[in-house]
Amino acid sequence: MIDGILRCELFRQLTETHIRRLLEEIPLTKAVFHEGEIIYQEGQVCDSLAIINLGQVDISHLFSSGKEIRLALLEAGDVFGEALLFGDNSKVPITLSAAETTEVYFIHRTSLHNLLMQERLISQNFLTLLSHKIFLLNERVRLLGLDSIRKKVVWYLLQQTEGEAITVPFNREGMARHLAVPRPSLSRELAKLKEDGLIDYQGRQFKLLSRVGLEAELSE
Repeated sequence: MIDGILRCELFRQLTETHIRRLLEEIPLTKAVFHEGEIIYQEGQVCDSLAIINLGQVDISHLFSSGKEIRLALLEAGDVFGEALLFGDNSKVPITLSAAETTEVYFIHRTSLHNLLMQERLISQNFLTLLSHKIFLLNERVRLLGLDSIRKKVVWYLLQQTEGEAITVPFNREGMARHLAVPRPSLSRELAKLKEDGLIDYQGRQFKLLSRVGLEAELSE
């Protein structure tokens, strides 16, 4: 099964038949990683584009103090390494590990280069991936630069939807790691936001009761 690869942005607008033909022609390396197993260690050289076919991947950074920040959670169809393959520095700046049993396909830099030269649509999709990565990094920098836990929580919730209902991909522990805040502090701020009538929630289900009120929190 290659459901994750078929959903990958790199192959957007290509037919399934076309994608399967390309996968037969491209030298691919498939690897399975179990929960907690390292896929890329910080500082390791990245020479291949990684496409997640099944499972989930944690992206994190460990500071010298021992504090770990979760930067993102990748899912089936997501890719990693696109920003490292053709630059001067190909060392991975973060650590990728399997959040559960995960199947990853690797396309070596040389094979990817040939593919981009041969397939105009895939080349355009690759540029879209790079643009999206830059946007996400900018959003992440803004989140981590906020000066209070309350603002980080509010910013995160507002970014998840333009409507009211949200299903977040994390439990409380995962959400705390993603926001780089202590879990007790996260729970306390969520309770305060609920008490203030700005949100309601149960488990991973959230409802934004007042976007105007939440947005006002960020300007204080």
